[in-house]
Amino acid sequence: MKPYVGLFLIAALCFAGGIYFQNFKKEKEEEAAAAEARKREQTAQAEKKTKQESKPVVDKVIETVVQTVTPPPPEPEPEDEDKIDINMNVMVGLSSGTYTQPGIIGKIKGVLFVIANKNILFSSEPFAIKTANKAELKYDAIFASKDENIMIVRLANPPADLPFLEVESTETSLKQGDKIITIEKDARTGGCTAEIGLIRTAGSNKIEFDAYLNEETSGIPIIRFKQNKLIAWSIGIPKEDDFHVKKYDEVFYPDWDGRLLAERIDAIKEWDSIDLSLLRRQLQTFKEVNNKIYAMHALTQNNEEEYNKSTEIKSIIASGLARANSNAVQKEVDADMNTMKNKLIAEANGYTTNVINQGRSAYGMLKPYYTQLEEYSKRVQKEISQTRFEVSIYGRGSNRTVTLQIYQ
Repeated sequence: MKPYVGLFLIAALCFAGGIYFQNFKKEKEEEAAAAEARKREQTAQAEKKTKQESKPVVDKVIETVVQTVTPPPPEPEPEDEDKIDINMNVMVGLSSGTYTQPGIIGKIKGVLFVIANKNILFSSEPFAIKTANKAELKYDAIFASKDENIMIVRLANPPADLPFLEVESTETSLKQGDKIITIEKDARTGGCTAEIGLIRTAGSNKIEFDAYLNEETSGIPIIRFKQNKLIAWSIGIPKEDDFHVKKYDEVFYPDWDGRLLAERIDAIKEWDSIDLSLLRRQLQTFKEVNNKIYAMHALTQNNEEEYNKSTEIKSIIASGLARANSNAVQKEVDADMNTMKNKLIAEANGYTTNVINQGRSAYGMLKPYYTQLEEYSKRVQKEISQTRFEVSIYGRGSNRTVTLQIYQ
């Protein structure tokens, strides 16, 4: 039994030694793994620290490289001091039949109007307002200046995106040499041309200006340069007494051979509210009286066409021919002509009175025309009273002829 005991002991010792060796190996492996983990952590922390310390240097290098590689932005071009920056669609066209004229959309005290010459009101047909893209603008009121050739037409329910210019108040001062913009609309093509001009003289109501526009003298909007505010509307060539200026200022545009006058829109205080149907009736009456006065005047100017139109003269000549067998023909015809002359004088007097009365009740915009017609009527009245209507009778019997000569 003893040998087996020895073997058993040896086997037990070997088994115990194996277990011990396995535990020892495991401990060493765990220690090695822990040491590797600590090393990795230390390496990561060192890399992080190095990266943080080197970042400003790297950023600076990158910035320097970018600045070196990327070209600097180009310098902006100098601004053109005389550049006109304005929406030309503020210009519109007014038309009545074949007649056309320009206008501009302006805002006066918060309300949109079309400012234009009032010439178109003398047309026998209604007028339409159209934008640059041919859209028609409706209107519900017309106001005409009593003294100047300017009207404003109030737009009815205008589109919200309709372009316009604010009408500048006369409280804003203007001075000689201020730059302005003038716009001229070509009636044939509908295109617009804008030019820069200068104010020559500035008053509270009127301004005198220079501009290189050759086609028109009135119907031109005057706009403050850069601010694009509507200042005035041109009304033509100034008279010598306007601003008491009798010669041109040689400082501004010395080669300019003309100047134009404009009325500040905000300065107009008296406006006629125009009823187009009533205005047309007044115009028709005016034309009828004017034509009659012209016909009387033509009779005193040896106007053969008017002689042929005159039933009075035809009747007198026919009467002279019919009295061919009468010995008193010359006296009778002379008497008839004298009667006709007195009748013409009476008619001229009546027309003059009629013109005066009509002028009193006419629209203010018509009063200057009635004043001119009144002066014309009085002149015709005087000429008729000074005219000698001489009838000459030649021949006898059926060969008798009657001729009329008029002397002044």
